[in-house]
Amino acid sequence: MLSTTAPHSTGTLLCRLLLFLFAFLALPATVAAQTKETLALLRDFDNQPSLSNANRFLTRLKTEDFTDEQTFPPGTSVDTLRKQVWYWAGEYYLAAQQYEQAVAYGLRALPLFQKVASPPAEADCEALVATAFFRLGQFNEALSHAKRVVEIDRAEGNSDNISSSLNTLAAIYMAAGQPEEAAQYIGQALSFARQSDNPARLAIICGSASEIHYRLGHYEEAIPFAREALAIEQRLGNKSKEAVRLAQLAPPLIALGKNYEAYQTLQRAIPQLRADSNHHSLAIACNQMGDLLLAENKNAAAATYFQEALDILLRQHDIYNESHSRRGLYRALRDSNPKAAMIHNDRYNELRDSLYDSRTGVLLGQYAALYGNQQLQEENESLRQARSHQLLTIGLAVVMLSLLIWCIGQYRLKRQKQRNTELTEQIARLSNQSNKTLFKSSNTSPQPTAAETDNGDFLTMVIAAVETAIPSRQTDVESIAQALGITSTVFRRRLSTLTGETPKAFISAVLMQRAATLLKQNATLPMAEIATQCGFDEPSNFVRTFKRVYGITPSQYARQNKHS
Repeated sequence: MLSTTAPHSTGTLLCRLLLFLFAFLALPATVAAQTKETLALLRDFDNQPSLSNANRFLTRLKTEDFTDEQTFPPGTSVDTLRKQVWYWAGEYYLAAQQYEQAVAYGLRALPLFQKVASPPAEADCEALVATAFFRLGQFNEALSHAKRVVEIDRAEGNSDNISSSLNTLAAIYMAAGQPEEAAQYIGQALSFARQSDNPARLAIICGSASEIHYRLGHYEEAIPFAREALAIEQRLGNKSKEAVRLAQLAPPLIALGKNYEAYQTLQRAIPQLRADSNHHSLAIACNQMGDLLLAENKNAAAATYFQEALDILLRQHDIYNESHSRRGLYRALRDSNPKAAMIHNDRYNELRDSLYDSRTGVLLGQYAALYGNQQLQEENESLRQARSHQLLTIGLAVVMLSLLIWCIGQYRLKRQKQRNTELTEQIARLSNQSNKTLFKSSNTSPQPTAAETDNGDFLTMVIAAVETAIPSRQTDVESIAQALGITSTVFRRRLSTLTGETPKAFISAVLMQRAATLLKQNATLPMAEIATQCGFDEPSNFVRTFKRVYGITPSQYARQNKHS
């Protein structure tokens, strides 16, 4: 069965998680060094939304290899300038972990995308806003925008996109302390992910399913999902992701009392997380290792891991996981260094109190109840029993939530190019066949109609009809069905039966396969020309669509395949 990932115009990653996944990572050093100048150009545009200022900003992003967005031609409307600049500004702030700014620019751009009635582009902007709200802990707002993304993805009919946006909803519900709701969405996401034949996506969603089952106390169910995610990453050769999956496997093992296996799992994960400079996931894994060592009364070793985690979390202003480290350090040091232990104890108490006033709503209300109302100084003996299953479960649930958020954002940044390989290769073969057989001049008997062809010839006729319709921009479902001489209803039913995908998704995949071919054949061809030859009126939509499908920009793809 043919399958595809819908070439959906997206610039975010949530990008989809997504949303989410993942980006507690800082900008690479080279990007961080350029950030000040880039944002100065953005301020220039905000002060004066002119064509020249917009083009300077976009050129800067292209220089940083952040996007292939094209500069605007003379006469471009101010609304179009604002829409694209504000969208990419939101993306840029999201990658820089400045989530309030990402929300602000995303909300500015969103009405402009809605105004032009382009659902895929609107979904990209909704996803950007949802991701930023999610990372701010504003779950109600995140849910509102994430649900709109699901609505659009369902209407578009692509299983890979649907699985991603459902996964985002599940993560938000889990963060909001509603794991039962999260379980419903993650079950649907798994079903669509298995249909889409995208192993990288399936690994992420299996990891999410493991965390949700862990949160529900279904430890036996959580482990197989974590192992499946780990096996997929191993098959794909993703060492960095493999380390994250190992860290996801540890909590249910600990909950089931399989401490030695959990210890070995973290021993494999932590060195790779250090090597990858995956600081946030490293901090979470170090907290887990500290808990295991405390359970073995290896307090000195535990303190080393808790301190490593704390150093990272202080830089990232992550008060939830910082509280875990502070509590661990108090327990690890109270016998050997009581003075230092009480400093951590006092800070832990402050963090607990601050949770009452935080913006994370339901989740933090649960935190307040779990941490109780008495001062830690009044219950040192109670803290000696803090290894209890309840507190460990809650602490690790928050740990795994953070890993979930990292995974989806990281996926947006490093999405695997192989996700679209199978479909594009089959389309290429069918396209070659159509060029040889369906449209050649001959004196033989007339070609059969679409209704008369067998399955293989039908698909080649569809591909040929799409390619023929590109110059006239008549690549919508109804026009292609008319070109084939059948009704749109018959077209939808037959193509869905053969490929498992909607006609719109299949048509989009044909256009993206054509784009990949053009980029391989002539890397110097202007991006606007490639967009035109692939049926896109706006190069910006082409760039976002291509990045959605292949995980990289068209110019990056051309460089990687210039010797192909």
